[in-house]
Amino acid sequence: MTKDLRQAGRLVQAMNTAIAHVRAMPPASAYGPPSVGYPPPPPSQLQIIVERQVVVMHCKYCQSLTPADLSACKSCGGQLR
Repeated sequence: MTKDLRQAGRLVQAMNTAIAHVRAMPPASAYGPPSVGYPPPPPSQLQIIVERQVVVMHCKYCQSLTPADLSACKSCGGQLR
């Protein structure tokens, strides 16, 4: 039994030493946030690109390009269809 008491006494002494060591440490707030040598990322911007294709055709009278959905030429007024 005395052997058990000695082991328990050593365990208590080791725990007290560890507790005293932890109490002697400064609080975690004293260290501050970790500083890393990386710059902050640039602000992100959303860019939307809309691509539209317009079907055009040559006017048979003046040869100018006119959107195909029109019924008359924009330049000369000639009938496209």
